[in-house]
Amino acid sequence: MDVALCRRTIARDMSNNHNGHAGQPLLSIVIPTRNRPQYAIGAVRSLLRIPSPDVEFVVQDSGDSRELEDHIRAHLGDGRLCYNYTQPPVNIVENFSLGVEHSSGEYVCILGDDDGVNPGIVAAVRWAKANNIDALSPRSVAVYYWPDFRSRYHGDRHAGKLYIRPFSGGYSFPVMEAALRQCVRNAGQGVEVFHLPRVYEGIVRKHCLDRIRERTGSYFGGVSPDVFGAVALANFVERCCELDYPLILGGCGRASGAGLSAMGQHKGNLRERLKAFPDLAWPSGVPRFYSAETVWAQAALTALQSTGRTDLLAAFNFPLLHAKCMISNPSYASYTLRSFAAAARVTGRSAFAGGVSFLGALVRGAAERASHVISSLLRPAAGPGVTVVSGLRDIGEAVRAVEEHVSAIGSQFPSEGKASAQAPQREPPASVRGTR
Repeated sequence: MDVALCRRTIARDMSNNHNGHAGQPLLSIVIPTRNRPQYAIGAVRSLLRIPSPDVEFVVQDSGDSRELEDHIRAHLGDGRLCYNYTQPPVNIVENFSLGVEHSSGEYVCILGDDDGVNPGIVAAVRWAKANNIDALSPRSVAVYYWPDFRSRYHGDRHAGKLYIRPFSGGYSFPVMEAALRQCVRNAGQGVEVFHLPRVYEGIVRKHCLDRIRERTGSYFGGVSPDVFGAVALANFVERCCELDYPLILGGCGRASGAGLSAMGQHKGNLRERLKAFPDLAWPSGVPRFYSAETVWAQAALTALQSTGRTDLLAAFNFPLLHAKCMISNPSYASYTLRSFAAAARVTGRSAFAGGVSFLGALVRGAAERASHVISSLLRPAAGPGVTVVSGLRDIGEAVRAVEEHVSAIGSQFPSEGKASAQAPQREPPASVRGTR
């Protein structure tokens, strides 16, 4: 059962019946959430501080209780806020898709329920539209750790703190096909570093998401909607702009994926962890246990398959995936070893060649991990040039601290006028040609 509380939607639908796209917001900020009102309430309050009438806020809730709805009702006087409750069972991929379905903006930004945004996001999207940019992908410049955050190595050292690394305010235009191939060579691990367009903690034109749905039947797939979305979007985004600017503020709460990973709890039995996906197809070659590494790989491979990019499957770096799984999840080593033969069949690579690549990646990865752990234990909490703000109680206070920091250093994005760089042009792959 769906329950929608959205005054703006009613008014917009009445207007559209007479005027086509009249009243369409420029930007929809979507928050899919489930059973985490302690974060979502703060995120909504922070978003409502954005003064622009050109933005709508869509909260897609699939929680076991109606606690969040009770708090949301107090804000329904703001016509920009749309709350939709869908009774469980609803998995994370379905929740993301429902959030996009309820959005109506020309551009869409999906946030975690513990994230925040710089209010300058609306000006940035106006700049993107004026420059015919399909996607804005802000780099991870600012990160806020909620007061309940804990980690295995540092305990509560980061709790209640905001970290802002130095940034240039500049931008660049990555080549989508090159970024996609780089992601495949890295087995879909950590897509945010591979210059892909992102709708999760990024901004994308809604029509690009609509093309994914037309092609695959849904906005998202796999078990990691952020990874699936980034890989799929690379086939449909023509012009992506990567920003070195704190436009989106990543939040890390104890109950978030990042929080669970920090405590070594983001892993487990595949069937138990993915009960919400009863018809899930697990790709051959991906170890059959639940971890960040395996779900990222599953989502990336699913995106390649469903968008018709099977030409890239042979280049998928299974040896690197297996090495990362072995290093991060040694207790599941037997699951990783069992996946070797299946991976060889998918890529057409000989077992010997795959084994050599695996051993090389394992040695490099183990050395890098040891170096990272040692340096994180010995070095100060923040690196050179990183600004740290302590004692912040929620994401709203963290957003205001980011605003003050940006104002103090005199930085602003976007700059006036047209973008100075032109996006490289490329011929779309044959598998998606004709879908534009």
